[in-house]
Amino acid sequence: MFRLPPVIKTSWNNLTARAVGNRVYLRPPAESFGEFLVGHLRWQMGESWCAAAAACPPGARHRIADWFEAWRRVQPPPGTLPGATFRFRPSGMVRDLVGLADDVCRVCHAGGLPKSLKTRLKHRDQFQGARYELGVAGCLARLGFTLDWHSERSTKHCEFTARHPSGEVIAVETKSRHRPGVLHVAPTWTMLDKLPTPSPSAPDPHALLCVTNLGAYWERDILASPPEVLVILSQHARFPLKDVRMFDALRTTLGRYGAADEG
Repeated sequence: MFRLPPVIKTSWNNLTARAVGNRVYLRPPAESFGEFLVGHLRWQMGESWCAAAAACPPGARHRIADWFEAWRRVQPPPGTLPGATFRFRPSGMVRDLVGLADDVCRVCHAGGLPKSLKTRLKHRDQFQGARYELGVAGCLARLGFTLDWHSERSTKHCEFTARHPSGEVIAVETKSRHRPGVLHVAPTWTMLDKLPTPSPSAPDPHALLCVTNLGAYWERDILASPPEVLVILSQHARFPLKDVRMFDALRTTLGRYGAADEG
């Protein structure tokens, strides 16, 4: 029930046609799914922005520019025939790039990438929060949810609502803990100790709490480690899950984060 939606593609006129959202991309038949994802990310960010980000000095460069450069370094050597098997060991930066590209593609297909979120991704000081929000949205999109984004910020509310064909509806709020030296951002606070202990008389406003360590940026050029994930199901939720299989499906999807399965 909660599974990765199939990628929509077909062969046409000696090309591979891939559908993402309401757009169709005609690509070389030998292009891998990973190559398509990275290319699609560049199109979403804009070639002019990518070029400007790459031209910045190392200390002021956007993290995405560093990831694109790491991807360029692991491409097949000159003379490799189209469609030939090529393997490499993904570094932390490569895995983070592919994970981001997969998230963008899935979110575009599950309701569209909000312009405001794309703008935040491009800003170094807003990148960490936007990146994590997009990562959580991408995980739910991989489980077959469509996404309704909430853009009005005059009142406090969740980032988006995820809706599944089974009838499951989840209001999603994301928080990315800021630490020194991580994704351009200065240190800030932690909020877990502030959460009250739920009970039947004082139910938990959250049905699930997911604590994740998905980023591989610490490893940079060395082999990326698997994601670290803790998913907690509340025993006293005000709005419990309709189907507890969602719990296992989300935990599995988070544990495979960055794998970029084609489906």
